[in-house]
Amino acid sequence: PPSRSLINDFARTGMVEVVALCDVDMGAAHTQKVMNQYPKAKRFRDFRQMFDKAGNDFDAVAIATPDHSHFPIRRYR
Repeated sequence: PPSRSLINDFARTGMVEVVALCDVDMGAAHTQKVMNQYPKAKRFRDFRQMFDKAGNDFDAVAIATPDHSHFPIRRYR
């Protein structure tokens, strides 16, 4: 899945610390694999809660959603 590929590409740089993960379907197999890679990352089902509760913990966000979902997420903060 694209989200796992994206996070793995970032991880390969050696310059990323994953501190939070967000997915509306936490039970999905691809989401479970990513969460297992980063067991210390805070987990959220709603991006608004992630920004509100953990927004001070990160400097950048990688968004792996269908195109129509990008704008509301990027504009939230």
